[in-house]
Amino acid sequence: MPEHVYNLAEYISSSGDGYIKWCKTNKRVSLPSNISKYARYSSFCHVTVNQQMVEAFHKSMGLNTLLLFNTRIGEVSCNLFLNLNLVRVLDLCNAGLSDFPDSICNMTHLRFLDLSKNDINEIPAKLSMLHNLQTLKIDSNERVFQFPAGMEKLLNLCHLDLESYQPFVNPPGIEQLTNLQTLRTCIVVGYYHDAVWRTGVLRELVNLQELRVTFKFGNLIGEEKETNYRDILINMKHLRKLDLFWYPMTIKHADNLLASFKPHTNVKHLVLHSCCGINFPAWLGNPSFSNLEIIKVCGCYSCEFLPSLGKLPLLKYLRVGEMYKLEYIDRRFCGHNLSCDKRFPSLKTLELVSLSHLERWTGLLDGDMPLLQELNIVGCQMLNSLPTLKFLGSLRKLHFEYCEKLQAFPDEKPPNKLDSLVILYCPLLLETCKDEEHKDCAKMLKTTEEVEPLQ
Repeated sequence: MPEHVYNLAEYISSSGDGYIKWCKTNKRVSLPSNISKYARYSSFCHVTVNQQMVEAFHKSMGLNTLLLFNTRIGEVSCNLFLNLNLVRVLDLCNAGLSDFPDSICNMTHLRFLDLSKNDINEIPAKLSMLHNLQTLKIDSNERVFQFPAGMEKLLNLCHLDLESYQPFVNPPGIEQLTNLQTLRTCIVVGYYHDAVWRTGVLRELVNLQELRVTFKFGNLIGEEKETNYRDILINMKHLRKLDLFWYPMTIKHADNLLASFKPHTNVKHLVLHSCCGINFPAWLGNPSFSNLEIIKVCGCYSCEFLPSLGKLPLLKYLRVGEMYKLEYIDRRFCGHNLSCDKRFPSLKTLELVSLSHLERWTGLLDGDMPLLQELNIVGCQMLNSLPTLKFLGSLRKLHFEYCEKLQAFPDEKPPNKLDSLVILYCPLLLETCKDEEHKDCAKMLKTTEEVEPLQ
């Protein structure tokens, strides 16, 4: 369960007799002797649920929130939920379940159901009885997971989280869930088994606002097969957050495949993880994506160059990490080779993390990144050259960590508004910072005890 949902449920129900909590880690290992029938919230964590506990919250006929995460339900799971018809939030994350408790299907008021991190491999068709269900989370440990027929009856389902590295059987009828806003799943590209996600189903889910997909690759036969996935996301006008994770990391025709998954230009938050091609798609960095505010590019091990992102007008946060073939960053990153008045006009935070072969960064000019406030460079062990930072007039925080070969600042004086300078595990740079020529840097330098490492 998301932490904010947990905290809200606890806050609302924590006063008076409305709250039951049993958590071994908090040394609250005994149930209260007199449990009120008006209790609304019950939480069991890091314990083995036994018959005594079942009887305890069965006394609370008005219970509407039941959290049993990180527990072991065992033999009591069959009848555990028989008399809990008013429960709206049920969290069974990592509850040691090997079978789906059928009695859950009688909980007709249920809005939130978390069954993730269990060993369930099949859900009964009676799940379709939960007409009020809005959020369903399943992250099974099993290799093959079977969905029942009748999914299209869950008309109020807004959030479906199937996040896993194992491909799920395509939920029958999912394309009819017109209210679905969030989908997290694993999709197979190519021929893997008969019972896997049909990638084309995504074309039908036009109301999605958040999509997180882990792509696994089956047997992709010939370049002509790539056309099956072309423009598969382009009609999702409501999509605001897109997270694409590619697994495994190398495959033939990968560049063309990634180009096929071009989203609608309304997307605001984009994550590309483990892209398995050599080049980034042409659409990434196109100024038509005028709503993009956050980009994270991580684990793209085969890519040798960064895409030109400087023309994105609203980009505020950019993180680049784990690109082990990236050796230099030049003017193309900002887009100096393109016609543009300002590069990165809205960028406020830039993070370069775990770029272990990056040796030099050049190409920052006057007018680039005018609003940049925070620059973090972490785990760039080979980095020995930086561009001038004097044009970064808004920079307030500068953080270096594990940049062992970086010897000096590019300028004698730090940017005018800089008020926080952190140097951790960069012995050469730290030594330079303490000399007489860089005394202004030494004044704002924070010690190891004052900061926490970012990596």
